[in-house]
Amino acid sequence: MANGPFMLVLKADNPGAFIRYATDNPRHKVNIHWDRMIDDDQTWLVNPADGSLAYSLSFKLPEILKSWVFETSEDTRKRAFQAKQEFLSIITIYRLVEGKDQLFKLEFDAESTR
Repeated sequence: MANGPFMLVLKADNPGAFIRYATDNPRHKVNIHWDRMIDDDQTWLVNPADGSLAYSLSFKLPEILKSWVFETSEDTRKRAFQAKQEFLSIITIYRLVEGKDQLFKLEFDAESTR
């Protein structure tokens, strides 16, 4: 879950790699960005902020956020940064393994984005 009013479905490029990294680093900083080559800017990517290529997660930006972020081309970067800070600054992942809860917190690294 994101720290806003949204529930995101995160898809890992390599689920095993993500689980290994997150198990070793249950709370870590991430970069969040979009790639215009993927689709109409609705698919955003999450990667570790440590520069490693340990994993990549993707999610679809909720339509209401997409409309606001990309409303005008002049303010897109500013609005995207605001959305990350306000709604995506902490993404919490809950996982149940053999009857035990695992909790991972992915924290948006605003400093590496500036």
